[in-house]
Amino acid sequence: MGKHYRGVRRPPWGKFSAKIRDPAKNDARVWLGTFETAEDAALAYDRAAYRMRGSRALLNFPLRVNSGEPEPVPITSKRRKTSPAGSLEDLSLKRRINVEAESSVEMQPSGE
Repeated sequence: MGKHYRGVRRPPWGKFSAKIRDPAKNDARVWLGTFETAEDAALAYDRAAYRMRGSRALLNFPLRVNSGEPEPVPITSKRRKTSPAGSLEDLSLKRRINVEAESSVEMQPSGE
């Protein structure tokens, strides 16, 4: 990587990840996403830093933060993201549909 930006790392798989530390959460790291370019990741960091710290934020691109340009788009994960509660709801819905389908098959009169 030629240029290093604040809040941007390049993991071994080659994309650029953006993270920031949140002072309101004991300086816990906040994941901002994975981006195709280092510049997009740096801009995502800048926007998050500006939201957290306002004019005191140290930015990669100070002139671009409130310029009105669109937000950088993170790369979507290949894995399906579901919450554990959401997956349980999906599972119970599938079970209910299967039970209803089985009961409707049992209730149909046979051709005898």
